[in-house]
Amino acid sequence: MTRGAGSALGSGITRRLLAWLGVVVVGGSAFLFGAVDEGPPRTDADRVHSLAQNFGCPVCDGQSVAESDAVVARNIRQQIARRVDEGRSDESIIAELEAAFPGNDYTPAASGLSSLVWILPVVAAAGALAGLVVVFRRWRREIEATAPPEDERMVAGLPWARIVLWALGIGLLATVAGVVLADFSGSRGANDQITGNIRESLRSRLFAAREAMGEQDLAQAIEIYDDVLVDEPSNAEALTYRGWLTNLSGDPVAARDFVSEAVAADPSFPDARVFAASLALAAGEPLVASDHLEALDRIDSPAFVSQLVAAQQLDVNVATAAGTAAVSLAAPVLEGAAYDRAEVPVRYLVLAAEHLAASDRLSEGLVLFEAMLASAGDDPDVLVAFAWFVARASVGLNEGMATALGYLDAVLEADPARADALVYRALVRLQAEDLEGAAADLDAYDELGVLRRDLDRLIADTELRDVLA
Repeated sequence: MTRGAGSALGSGITRRLLAWLGVVVVGGSAFLFGAVDEGPPRTDADRVHSLAQNFGCPVCDGQSVAESDAVVARNIRQQIARRVDEGRSDESIIAELEAAFPGNDYTPAASGLSSLVWILPVVAAAGALAGLVVVFRRWRREIEATAPPEDERMVAGLPWARIVLWALGIGLLATVAGVVLADFSGSRGANDQITGNIRESLRSRLFAAREAMGEQDLAQAIEIYDDVLVDEPSNAEALTYRGWLTNLSGDPVAARDFVSEAVAADPSFPDARVFAASLALAAGEPLVASDHLEALDRIDSPAFVSQLVAAQQLDVNVATAAGTAAVSLAAPVLEGAAYDRAEVPVRYLVLAAEHLAASDRLSEGLVLFEAMLASAGDDPDVLVAFAWFVARASVGLNEGMATALGYLDAVLEADPARADALVYRALVRLQAEDLEGAAADLDAYDELGVLRRDLDRLIADTELRDVLA
């Protein structure tokens, strides 16, 4: 075949097409960069917000530090702001946070396995481009081999250049469109419709509701929580705060229904337990409130929850009211009736005995324990509670302390992992000046790794650790 003229024509077309290709690539790249890149943070406040968005809240479920209103998240935001004011780099700030709260950095690492997040898209793009080059070359060879002589000049320049131009142009346009669409559309769930309005994520709506409450816009918060409950009727957070807002609106009965549903949906959600206790106390059911606070002591809750309970004196008010109510339940036993734990739970009778002892009615408290021992002497809850009752009533009395120690020894022989018995025995042994034994019991309690905030408070109040240190 004669190549001269064809090559010249091919070269002219190629230069023209390359010029257009350059325009498309440069213009499209600029558009793509402008659509995706938000630029560096403009102010220190922007830097703080950006860093907080890229670090997960250590005590929250799927929230960043920027989104969460937990105490620890607020503290981290303040720490970030201080470091920014000091002129620290983003890398050093994130490194410090990661050292204090490992595993909460949302930014994929640029090395190791996580680096695949950055590498794979580039590798995939390069592989796709290489594949296109191979295919286009194969197509060109086939066209050159089969084209009639009169088309050889077209074959020399047109197929390769125009195919590449169209492929790159379409690919670039699709990339720009996809990125822009993703940037403005947010995300869709597996069951979301393809067209129509895209609903905000559940997490963002819950965050918006908390912001509305913080701004005292209760109507807006109620509307958002109702919207969440349409999508997820068993969402414990939405049920809890919808109930609390209902109570603030003057309908405590409906409020308790919401909060009860929240507790049933997630018994370990601490906010629900606090509100349930408060609503039960207000409704004149202090024993129910006491049950919720007892459950709260066994939940891994943020520090601000305990601070909330203490600030409202909810624990003190519930304990006082529950003690009085328990004494009323115990009245038949005090009058000589046999104790039936199927009618009155052991915990309630223990509450009654504790309340009586605190009211200088120690002998009546002992009457209740004698009744419990007579009918439920095999119940370790009764034995542990009685031992601790006797120990506090026998401070300085060797005989009483020995009795308490005997009951606790018996319980721990049957169940060495009984947390309250270990702590109580440590305190009894401390009174008996058995420091080694007390330290052994405290170590055994620590090794259990159980969550018992009531026992932790007791250890702190008695300064047990400091004494044994």
